[in-house]
Amino acid sequence: MIQEDLQRPLAMLERLHHFIMSKWVLILGGLYSGLLLYIYVILPSIK
Repeated sequence: MIQEDLQRPLAMLERLHHFIMSKWVLILGGLYSGLLLYIYVILPSIK
């Protein structure tokens, strides 16, 4: 019984961790592609 009670919060934490990590991957990927777009498309058109 005690082990089951310990495993449930751990599983929830793990799921939360995966959720946060996947969100960060999306956010960082979006920022990176936005930066590349800015460097290669917007900067040359300003010159």
